[in-house]
Amino acid sequence: MKKFSLVALVLLFFSGCGHYEAVVQKDDVSYALFTGHLEGAEIHIDGTRHLLLDADASAQSSPEERRFKISPGPHRIAVTKAGVVVVDRILLFNGQTTTEIDIP
Repeated sequence: MKKFSLVALVLLFFSGCGHYEAVVQKDDVSYALFTGHLEGAEIHIDGTRHLLLDADASAQSSPEERRFKISPGPHRIAVTKAGVVVVDRILLFNGQTTTEIDIP
């Protein structure tokens, strides 16, 4: 009986050694979601990337809101309508998050 208990205890101990642990890493992409009055809006990201919300075919949402991929980190977002700046912000984008920018 002692031998059986000892064998059972040893098997129970070693079965716990098979523990599996994984590290999950977030996808390195963020999204900028533009909502509001989008008609005629031009988006400037960090002064270089230029998007026209009316005509951009890479939009993934409805006409009232458009979502675009953007790398994580700080970005300057400027929105102009008819040459007038209506939004000018520096935003921090985190991995796997969506940041909403409302256009007046």
